[in-house]
Amino acid sequence: YYDHLFFLLRLTVAGLLLGFLVYLLGIPIRRGLGVLPNSQSRFRDKVLTRFLIVGIASVALTGVIGRQVIVEQNRQSVRDVLQQRLQRAETEITTEVGTGISVATLLKEIRADQLSAQLGVDLHVFLGPRLISTSRPQLVRQRLIAPRLPAEVYRTLFVANQRYAFDREQIGSFGYTTGYQAIIDEAGRPIGAIAVPTLPEQAAIEAEQARMIAYLFGALLVLLVGIFVTTALLANQLTRPLRRLRAGLQAVGAGQVHEPIPIETHDEMGALAETFNRMQAQLAESQQKLAQQERELAWREMARQVAHEIKNPLTPMKLSVQQLRRSYRAPGEDATPQERKFAGALERISTTLIEQIDALNRIAGEFSAFARLPRRSPELLELSAVVREAAALFEDEAGAGGALPVELRLELAATPLLVEADHEELRRAFINLFKNALQAMPDERRGHITARTWRTNDGCAYAMVEDTGLGIPEEIQENIFQPNFSTKTSGMGLGLAITQKAIEASGGTIGFVTTEGEGTAFTIRLPLMENGASPSSS
Repeated sequence: YYDHLFFLLRLTVAGLLLGFLVYLLGIPIRRGLGVLPNSQSRFRDKVLTRFLIVGIASVALTGVIGRQVIVEQNRQSVRDVLQQRLQRAETEITTEVGTGISVATLLKEIRADQLSAQLGVDLHVFLGPRLISTSRPQLVRQRLIAPRLPAEVYRTLFVANQRYAFDREQIGSFGYTTGYQAIIDEAGRPIGAIAVPTLPEQAAIEAEQARMIAYLFGALLVLLVGIFVTTALLANQLTRPLRRLRAGLQAVGAGQVHEPIPIETHDEMGALAETFNRMQAQLAESQQKLAQQERELAWREMARQVAHEIKNPLTPMKLSVQQLRRSYRAPGEDATPQERKFAGALERISTTLIEQIDALNRIAGEFSAFARLPRRSPELLELSAVVREAAALFEDEAGAGGALPVELRLELAATPLLVEADHEELRRAFINLFKNALQAMPDERRGHITARTWRTNDGCAYAMVEDTGLGIPEEIQENIFQPNFSTKTSGMGLGLAITQKAIEASGGTIGFVTTEGEGTAFTIRLPLMENGASPSSS
């Protein structure tokens, strides 16, 4: 298992090194073809590359340090085992020291092969620096093992008076470790040494070390694969908001309305998405206002031309018809039937002409009012008084000397509501709302129109014109303030457009709430003036 894992690791590392070498060799070729440097690089690729570099460097550093730790731990483990074996050998050698036999004599008389068989390890015995007995005499005869102590070991044991020394020795290309222990005489001086090599078990030690390293690097290989996968997922996750932002910017650049980017985080990317959504909303609002201004300008230009072309011939036409009626002498009692018939036809046709000329004059007046440049005279007005005045004028116009076809109710605020607006402009706005409310009434039932005024704590005055008419269908509600839009069979559809223009010119807003079959309520909001001045100026 470990061998296969280590082999897979070696293949992976070799593949990475080969790919890196091919990449380096391909750089001058790509430069010659003009591919490098890249004219365009993706942010995702940059993030992925940097994550991979950091991950590979971390794994490589962990591998190098881990291998050093394993080798060092293995070396220390071997030394601990050798030290235990040396202590056992020393105990066997010095058991007869108390019987009157000197240590030097014991070293000379010891049989290394017998003691090696007894302990189960190889053993070398030295008297001073000279090898006097060994369990591997054939290696000495073949000069594979030196017959003297290594110089560094001799200095450690005999000069530095250390009890133990370890040396890395070689037989050809095969290396092993040998542990040495000093043998002390009766006076406490080193007189000789014993040595235990790892020669017979060195292959097993190296195999164990290789398995530990294979285990380490196998785990690092799994970690490296995990880093690759995690890096790809993280790169996609980090760059997903940027891709959405790019798609949104491309849509906005193409003049299209893009859906708001979902805010999934509360970091810099979330703040960037929130800023883009806010910018897109402001841009859409600006585009809508610009389109509305362009439509208004186009309609004003057309209205100016239409009003000019219509008004010029209307006055002489009306005067001519009226002059014709005055010049014609009514037939007497002795008039023939043909004369009486002609007189009736003349009266009927001239009346019709005058009515149609008046209608055209009103249409031209609407065009002229919509097209003229603002010539306003703002003044301090009492809102309830303006509503009352507009209601009176509306009753006069709609009743035309008779009863008003609907019930008009006034529910006005008891306290004064001071606003700043053009008197005629504001009055005409309420008259337009009254007229629209009247025209929205169904013929089969009698309704009522209610006008209300009040104030709120936000420093604004409100006025509402509510009717019990048919309401506004949902499909046409967004076009209700368009200058060319009308649901009536007569008129040019400029009333609400002029009303909205007048209210916005006074710093206010107008809106409506409607229910089909039940009625509509238009609400006007205007800044409330206190003591003749706006709250902002005070």
